[in-house]
Amino acid sequence: MDHEGKKSAGRERHKQKAVAPGGRNAHITIMKTLFLALAVMLGSSGTSVMAQTAAPLTVTTGRVVIAVDSLVAPGTGFVASVWLLDTTMMLGGFNLHLEYDHNALVFDSATFGALTKGEWEYLAVRTGKLTSGDSLAVASFIRMVGLADQQDAANRHPSARSQVGPGEVARLYFYATDDRDFRGLTLPLRFRWGKCDDNSFSDKSGHVLLVGQSLVEGDGRAIVAADSTHAGPREDCFKRRYNAPVRAFDFRNATVRIGE
Repeated sequence: MDHEGKKSAGRERHKQKAVAPGGRNAHITIMKTLFLALAVMLGSSGTSVMAQTAAPLTVTTGRVVIAVDSLVAPGTGFVASVWLLDTTMMLGGFNLHLEYDHNALVFDSATFGALTKGEWEYLAVRTGKLTSGDSLAVASFIRMVGLADQQDAANRHPSARSQVGPGEVARLYFYATDDRDFRGLTLPLRFRWGKCDDNSFSDKSGHVLLVGQSLVEGDGRAIVAADSTHAGPREDCFKRRYNAPVRAFDFRNATVRIGE
C-alpha cells in the first residue's frame, strides 16, 4: 500500500470505536464495572458499603512507561508499547489516555500487549482530535480501556500472572509520515490527563483507583505541575472524603525521531 493509501486507511480507523461483544449495552455495563472505584470515589456524603468492606491494599510504587524505537524511517510502521514495571499489585483494569501529533505520526490500531493478550477479556480503543472543531490543531488522543475479567456467562478468568507486572499491557501500531517537513524532527508520544481517571488502573477488586504520582518526559526531564494536562491527576481528584484514588505509579513518556 502506498503512503496515501496507508494514510486513508489510518484515517478510516480513526473514525471507528471498538465495542464489546453484545453491543452498546454490554459496552456500557463493562465501563461501569471497570470504573467502580471512580464511582465510589465520587460518591455520596454517606460512607459507601464497598468503602467499608474493601480489604486493605498494600500499595507499592510501580512504573508505567511508553517504550518505542527512538528513530524511525519516514513512511514506515513502528510499534509503541505501554509497559507496567516493578509492581506486585494485582490489577483488574486500566484507562490509558495518550497524546500524539497526527500530522507526523499516523495511528493505525492498538491491541493488548504480551502480558494481557489472550488473558484479559475486553479492550476498547477510541481516537480523535483533541480539539475537534479546529482544523489547524495537530494534537490527537488515543484512549484505551482494558478489563481483565468482565464476568461474562462463560465465567472464564484471566491468569494471576497476567494481572501483575512486569509486562507489556498494551501495544500501539503507528507509521511515520514521509512528509519531508518532518524529517529530522523529534516528536513526543505522551500520557495526557483531563479527568481524574485518566491513566489509571483499578485493583483486582475494583474498589481502589491507582493513579500517577510522578511524571517524566522521554528524555528524563521532570514535568512541572504547571503543565496541567501532562503532569498527572489534578489535586482536587484527591480531595474526596471517601475512597480517594491512590498515588501508585511513576509515568514516563517517549519520543520518536523521524529519520532524514
